[in-house]
Amino acid sequence: MPAMPPVATNNGFTLALNRLQAVSLDELSKASLMDRTDTKFFFPAQALPELLELVGNHYGVLEMNGLRCIPYESLYFDTAGFDLYLQHHNGKGKRHKIRYRRYVNSNKTYFEIKLKTPQGRTIKNRTTVPGICVPLGQKAAHLLEQHTLLTPQDIEPVLWVWYYRITLMSLNFPERVTIDLGLHFINPLKQATWQNMCILEVKQNSANRHSVVVDTLKQLHIHPKSLSKYCIGVATTYPQLKHNQFKSKLLQIEIIEHLYAPTAFAGAAGN
Repeated sequence: MPAMPPVATNNGFTLALNRLQAVSLDELSKASLMDRTDTKFFFPAQALPELLELVGNHYGVLEMNGLRCIPYESLYFDTAGFDLYLQHHNGKGKRHKIRYRRYVNSNKTYFEIKLKTPQGRTIKNRTTVPGICVPLGQKAAHLLEQHTLLTPQDIEPVLWVWYYRITLMSLNFPERVTIDLGLHFINPLKQATWQNMCILEVKQNSANRHSVVVDTLKQLHIHPKSLSKYCIGVATTYPQLKHNQFKSKLLQIEIIEHLYAPTAFAGAAGN
């Protein structure tokens, strides 16, 4: 895994994160929300200490093996022509993402199919697998053919994504919030790292713009902006592919990365 992002060593961030009530994986599973609506935001990671402090009474945080900022590893698949990426880029209402996801500190691995419906819902199907395997194993191949029109021969691995995730669970109603930071993208020819921005996703049975975290983000002048880790990672590391629809977001990320360099974290240990 790449190094922890600068904000993770910020005293305010650490204190705010550790004040949250710990939630176990079993408790979190009660709000698994495999069929849900998603509301996404991306913004400077420097805002996280204040955000966590403000919402702390309303959310618990997933803790696994003593960690609250948990390393993840994903391997995404696409066709040779990047059809899945282009469906998203071109705004197709129904589209899929196909990936392995490994929870690094517990070494649990899943093969997952995510469907975005024309109605804007996200439906995720997954199966446990022994590890990340190319070509696909039997369980992964079965899930692929069960939920898409693709076969294992139609797809190939195209992008690794490594990152750290904080997972919050509302203490009041079914809602999960994931915060991804320290994103690192790798393909066979190129890699890119974003240390100073984060992606926050609010996951609910139905969109509730008045959830505590959404209201708090609004107070901080942070508004919804959809961002797919897979699509933006492909656009960054495969610049020869069509990416007109993502140019403005790439520019916003570049600005964040430039403005919020590690020196901005005056309270960070070791800086």
